[in-house]
Amino acid sequence: MRDGAVTRGAIPGSRNDDANGCLSLFIALTYKVASTMECAMPIDTSDLDQLQGAYKAAVEEWIAAIKLEEELTSVNHSIAEIDKWEAAHFKEDEVRGKVLELKKEYEDALRKEQFGF
Repeated sequence: MRDGAVTRGAIPGSRNDDANGCLSLFIALTYKVASTMECAMPIDTSDLDQLQGAYKAAVEEWIAAIKLEEELTSVNHSIAEIDKWEAAHFKEDEVRGKVLELKKEYEDALRKEQFGF
């Protein structure tokens, strides 16, 4: 190689510009093969779909519980109405716990599918 000349893909000023060019080509080809393989392999998402559906249904149930609690905050100040309001709050809290559990299950399954852990 002439002094000052740079080969394609090489890092100018490195000790072995040709080796760096080969390394760059190797990395590019490896990435291309890996990305092509990922697209070609179909993924079964039925388990993820089921977990996502359960999570969404729980969120909808939680929203309904929140709305019921909200409605009961606007009633008169009798003991009976306050008891209903408190009961609605306990139900909302129970459903929220269910939502958090299902969310964790779904997130864990996504991590396992996407990242292998």
